[in-house]
Amino acid sequence: MDGNRRYAKDNSISIAAGYLAGAKALVKILDTCFDCGVNIVSLYAFSLENFNRPKEQVDVLMKLLEGSLGEMGENDPLVKKHNLRIRVLGRLELLEDHVLRAISKTMNATKNNRGKIVNICVAYTGRDEIASAIRETVAGSGFPSKIAAKSLTENMFIGFPPLDLLIQVVAMNWPDFGRWDIGLILLRWQSRKRALAYV
Repeated sequence: MDGNRRYAKDNSISIAAGYLAGAKALVKILDTCFDCGVNIVSLYAFSLENFNRPKEQVDVLMKLLEGSLGEMGENDPLVKKHNLRIRVLGRLELLEDHVLRAISKTMNATKNNRGKIVNICVAYTGRDEIASAIRETVAGSGFPSKIAAKSLTENMFIGFPPLDLLIQVVAMNWPDFGRWDIGLILLRWQSRKRALAYV
């Protein structure tokens, strides 16, 4: 979900307002994905590299994350509509206590929901997850020869099922990404999947 700051600059609004616009866009995208039959959506919300940004930017992002999670409890319309289970994954030990409390509250409020799933990756990078999975797998098996792809998957933050489709929004700012854009991507993916099924 990149381009919130560029969106803010392009529209002469504050950076915080740009991120807020991105959060609103996210609700529409999630709703569209779930209405189209997608069962699990994983979001890259805050990478480990984001900690290198100026402190005021990190604070804005953390406040937005805390506020957004605070609203996504059991009474949130999107949560109720799709019986959402919300999982927050990554190096959570790097986050401040007030953010961890918001994460814990939301995850606990939705943990028994059996509908759609939203994975929110925070303090996360793919390489760090792979390194972490290898460490956990080696520690669990004790024998490097017993490490298999399945073992690594079991120790990943996200785990099963594996990723089907990765969407990286680069041609536009995230707040400009809408229902039409995600709908076209899902249609293209579905048609490719059908074509491969007949090969």
